[in-house]
Amino acid sequence: MVGTEGRILRSVDSGRKWQVVYNDPKFRTFYSLFFFDSKTGYAGGEEGLLLKTIDGGINWDIIPTNIGGLAYFNKLHFNGLKGNAVIGSSISYTEDGGLNWIFKSVCEGCGDFTFPEPLFGYNGNCYTYDGGVTWTPTFRSYSNSVFITKDIGFRTSSGVSRTRDGGITWIREGNPITIDDAWFMDSLNGYGISRNLGFFSTSDAGRNWASLNNPNDINNIDVIKYGHGIAFAYDSECKNLLRLENDKAEIVFGQITSLNVPNPEGNSINVNVTPDSSVFVSRGSYIYKLNKGEQKWTKNSVSSYILDMFFIDKDTGYLASHILYKTIDGGKTWNSSKTIDAQTIFFTDAQTGYYGHETGYQIGRTSNYGASWSVQYVTSGGSGIRSIFFPDASTGYMASTNGKISKCTNGISWVGQTTGVSATLNDIYFVDANRGVVVGNSGTLLTTTNGGSQWNKVQVPTTVNLNSVYFANKEIGYVVGNTGTVLVTFDSGETWEIYPLPLLDNLYSVYFYNGLGYIAGENNLVLELNHILKPSGELPSVVTTHVLQDGETSVNVEGNITDDGGNIIISRGFCWSTSPDPTINDNKTTVGAGLGSFSSLLENLTPNVTYYLRAYATNGIGTSYGNEISFSTATNTGLYKNFIGNNITIYPNPGNGKIKLDIKSLDLSYFEIKLMNVNGVIVYSKEVYKHSDTYNGTLDLELLPSGIYTIQIVGENNVYSDKLIISK
Repeated sequence: MVGTEGRILRSVDSGRKWQVVYNDPKFRTFYSLFFFDSKTGYAGGEEGLLLKTIDGGINWDIIPTNIGGLAYFNKLHFNGLKGNAVIGSSISYTEDGGLNWIFKSVCEGCGDFTFPEPLFGYNGNCYTYDGGVTWTPTFRSYSNSVFITKDIGFRTSSGVSRTRDGGITWIREGNPITIDDAWFMDSLNGYGISRNLGFFSTSDAGRNWASLNNPNDINNIDVIKYGHGIAFAYDSECKNLLRLENDKAEIVFGQITSLNVPNPEGNSINVNVTPDSSVFVSRGSYIYKLNKGEQKWTKNSVSSYILDMFFIDKDTGYLASHILYKTIDGGKTWNSSKTIDAQTIFFTDAQTGYYGHETGYQIGRTSNYGASWSVQYVTSGGSGIRSIFFPDASTGYMASTNGKISKCTNGISWVGQTTGVSATLNDIYFVDANRGVVVGNSGTLLTTTNGGSQWNKVQVPTTVNLNSVYFANKEIGYVVGNTGTVLVTFDSGETWEIYPLPLLDNLYSVYFYNGLGYIAGENNLVLELNHILKPSGELPSVVTTHVLQDGETSVNVEGNITDDGGNIIISRGFCWSTSPDPTINDNKTTVGAGLGSFSSLLENLTPNVTYYLRAYATNGIGTSYGNEISFSTATNTGLYKNFIGNNITIYPNPGNGKIKLDIKSLDLSYFEIKLMNVNGVIVYSKEVYKHSDTYNGTLDLELLPSGIYTIQIVGENNVYSDKLIISK
């Protein structure tokens, strides 16, 4: 497949996935592609550009032709070294594989060549009987036609017509469906396209057409190509490549949904996806939302031009603009809170967030859910902060104009880093605290593997402005930019290649959630990559380690992510319910992202109720849950504080394996002692029947290896949980 920006694409799986195999350094558009066997093919385009491959399209070599740099190859047809080409509005012929071309005839209505026999062919108002040595003009028109034999052919011009006498007479069929282009395999069977409806098939030489299994959102199909049982069509309005096999059509490159907004304000577009898979897109001062499983976008607006957005959960989100806006109801309403002139915004958790000033050196920070912001001036940054990213709660990076990058390690103080570039940097992303990518204008792409101590400029196959970067997992990342440019890496950013999309629109934002990618750009463009590579790896490993009663209706909880499954941890937190096996669809908190320990305070619980709690972690594969801990809230104030603070003693802690346990003044006639490792596996348990107010016992844990464990004292209605360290 060939197209704009000088790209040739190749597929090895019958057209489901495509890879760029050639990039013209002058970005000249290709207009034609022809293979006369499985190995040998030609591609032609602007400025006399002609390429040849002899290995099935893997490698391409430029053929130095004699036609000059002003002409272009519009259509091609080869049979060995002999070939025909539509160059401008005339037909030319070659006998030496394209080195030298001889003018043959002016052609009215030139289009694709159709050769029903090796020596007999048609094009426009001309025909040849000697393979192209001679082209004879005629009063007949062969435009938009395909011939099965030199006598039997079909033409799509104001409907479908057929001829049985080599085009002397054409009989138009009276089917009510308008077929705009067609391809026939024999004298009866063929496929056609209707511009706004999709693929159709006929088995009676075009008299009747049946609609096939077509996808939605077909708007303007231009042309159909058929070969080896598979048909392709291109939708120029939606920028979709459609594929047809076994009478079933599918969108190959991805589904593009038009927002259908008349004359929307501005072109700056951002895309974000919430944990419930709702897609948000901003355009000018408008904000749109598409709920999962729905087809219709809902529209809202604010009074300022939106430059960035960030969602903490499915309900809570922020818009960066001249005014800061916040929603707590999933985007139904947006409330303004502060005039900030923000270019970008990022939150590390529900409480703590940052914004970067649009034109100045200021960076704002909140630690109270956006209620108030403190502002500091970062002199190491450029005059406009374009992007902020925190891979963990304390380590943050910001990219600015003039090639500036700054870093903080405490959430407050920022220090400049050396980049070696001066281009405006538009976006920054880190897969962990050390490995990051930043993109900017004029094809600028920088990477670091040591937290920005050294930034390396990566050579990429484009010089357009790169606007956004996001990673689907630790290895696979995407960059989008102007003129439909999409770059992909499969090695954490070391090398990048063109990801083929049939677009020329400027692309401004890319975002991934659960392995599905979304791209937003100009001209109402929202693209869902429905064939994106599923992130490799597994679900993360997470442990619920600690539940500590803090009062009558509140508890402190802790968890630990021990393995990210080979993917970035997108979110983590705790979920709870009054029923076993709670999920993130129940009550939940969100506590940042990344590996390691995390904690949260659960408040406003109901007294005298048993709850079930699990830690959770979400990566590109999905969500996994830790072990379940049940606990009961108090029936009267102070019970749990006494129970935890004064009435249970575990010592020594840390210890070498002989652990003393003293319990006093508690109404526990029966309880169970459990010990779990960091993976949530119970490694020790003991049942205890207590016949007095006190209990004094020894836990023999000498056979357990050194490490951090969770010890639980489980009563009939109560649970005590704490950390226990064994050190030998």
